[in-house]
Amino acid sequence: MYAHHLYDKTVTILGYAAGADWGVEDSYSVSHAEPCRIRPLAGSERFAGGKETVVATHRVYCPVTEVTEADRIQVDGVEYKVSLVNRPSESDHLELDVLRVQ
Repeated sequence: MYAHHLYDKTVTILGYAAGADWGVEDSYSVSHAEPCRIRPLAGSERFAGGKETVVATHRVYCPVTEVTEADRIQVDGVEYKVSLVNRPSESDHLELDVLRVQ
């Protein structure tokens, strides 16, 4: 169980929408917001193993909500691409590994 009282920020989920036709750009629109906590990853944490390499600069903790690796998020006006959505041991929170968008 994650300590929800530690959530000190708000994460805005930007849902992904594929472009309808060739030449129409993909877009992101505000889906919903949740309380969260964000922290930068240490150098040794920035690359996770597995079948594919996950590149992330930060980890966001939030209540279980609808978010996928196709989405983006915003925290304090900074946009991040969602690299990995993890729900540890069916807990009551998600851990989002995210990459800061420059």
